[in-house]
Amino acid sequence: MAESITKTVAGMWLYCQSHGLTEGINQKKGLQHLALIENNLTSDEEVLTCFFGLHNYVKMSEHDGNYAYAVTSKRILAASSRMFGEDFKNYSLENVNSISLSSRMLLGVVTVETLGSSINIALNNDGAKLVNEKMHEALATAKKSNETPSVASAKADETVDIAAEIKKFENLLYARVITQEEFDEKRKQILGL
Repeated sequence: MAESITKTVAGMWLYCQSHGLTEGINQKKGLQHLALIENNLTSDEEVLTCFFGLHNYVKMSEHDGNYAYAVTSKRILAASSRMFGEDFKNYSLENVNSISLSSRMLLGVVTVETLGSSINIALNNDGAKLVNEKMHEALATAKKSNETPSVASAKADETVDIAAEIKKFENLLYARVITQEEFDEKRKQILGL
């Protein structure tokens, strides 16, 4: 069963942290990037995986900087909050032709081939392997849900219930009613981890 990720900034950040996908990004900047993603999600989208990486990577000195990424049930989102403005891109899953992984000395590069373009995303080798795996799982999940709308609708309802439950405890955490440890434990219980 695919892991459920809440559509909130905090939920996506926790997912990235728990999977070691925050390397190279500080929390403040990471949360700003994720806020762009959260603000652009539609009500009927499910977040299947999210992570951080160097966008349009060619080499260490040639890339567009750190971006937050989310693969949803409909598209791949890429977002970067910058000092002067923001950059937001989305790629329909219907237009994704392939996803591949190449390992380099220090970094792994996940390449997403879409109609008319290709996106190179660099992150540490272990992270790249995990992201490649998660993106393939997400694409398979999205393809399956697009083929069976009634099942997708039931899954979305289940995800909303899980997200609402996590959000409830997230609010308690921010109100300082519970500790971070209590929240993490409750989140793991809800997600069945």
